[in-house]
Amino acid sequence: MHILYVEDNPADVRIVEELLQFDAEQHTLGAVATLADAVVYFREHAPHVVLVDLSLPDAHGYAIVNTLQNTSPQTPLIVLTGRDDEALGIELVRYGAQDYLAKAHLNEHILLRAIRYAYERKQIELALMDSNEQLMRAQMVAAEMEQLKSAFLANMNHEIRTPLTAILGFSRILEEELEDDKRDMAQHISRGGERLMATLESLLTLSQLEAGTLKNERVLVPVYETIEESVEPFVDRLHEKDVSLYVQCPRNLMVNVHPLLFSQCLHHLVSNAAKFTAEGEIVIKAFLNEGLFHLVVSDTGIGIPSDRLATIFQPFEQVSLGLNRLYEGSGLGLAISRKLVEMAGGGIQVTSEVGRGSTFSIDVPLKLPSAA
Repeated sequence: MHILYVEDNPADVRIVEELLQFDAEQHTLGAVATLADAVVYFREHAPHVVLVDLSLPDAHGYAIVNTLQNTSPQTPLIVLTGRDDEALGIELVRYGAQDYLAKAHLNEHILLRAIRYAYERKQIELALMDSNEQLMRAQMVAAEMEQLKSAFLANMNHEIRTPLTAILGFSRILEEELEDDKRDMAQHISRGGERLMATLESLLTLSQLEAGTLKNERVLVPVYETIEESVEPFVDRLHEKDVSLYVQCPRNLMVNVHPLLFSQCLHHLVSNAAKFTAEGEIVIKAFLNEGLFHLVVSDTGIGIPSDRLATIFQPFEQVSLGLNRLYEGSGLGLAISRKLVEMAGGGIQVTSEVGRGSTFSIDVPLKLPSAA
């Protein structure tokens, strides 16, 4: 380790030289008498540690510390002075010095330990600074990516929704006007457009939830009526598959929840149940208990493997994956449901057995949790 000693008193320089001889293999010493010479020395030799006196021919006190720190911020600085002043030492450390040693108490152990500790502390400090800089850069990149994502989704919302709305509108007109043999084609267009519109809506909702821009508001929701509206699109499909649908809910039940929470969570859970249940039944339960609103959707479908239960609430995760998967879907429904439920201070759980079915349970407090 190469050390620079900035000192205009040759006797003090010799003392330091002698003290360093106790570990001569590990340390070399260079000495200059003025601050100006120290600045030049930095450029030519890049010392690992600097020892400096506070009284030099061309500078005094804190100005010396400031100049050396500005010249080489990465080099640790130890002040050696004839003043045994603890308050001065604390102030010098605040100015950037790593340590403060009184010359009167100096010995080889104190000096070598101070040099080693100063160097190690400075390396830790530099590593932390580098980590903080990397973190700040990562945060800036993340913020930029979030802005780009928001801009992209806003543009997609306009550029896809507008023509898609026209496609759906004209396909429905064609369904009414075309003959039977051609009506099927118009129906395929409608179903494909509705599926694409649902995916777009899910992407936008998920983006709002992840960005924290969806307002956490509550309205009074008629539970039974909302269940009827949510299951209506699936009734014909379930009838075709001979799957029974049961609803267990008081007809007059009202809950104060986020307008999207109940309707979207119910829609996604019933959609999954209808999709993955080929025979048997789907049961929807809604009730209040001990200040919580409970929604339970169970089915007798294909079930979920135990090793997939931990991932199904992640965006784009599905029980069937790949190009050869058997079931349609974007894999966003459960991710949206979990985020909506968590936004309301609730929780969502799942129990499942392959070949026997699944049960999803949502518990939401009737009052918003107080801010921490």
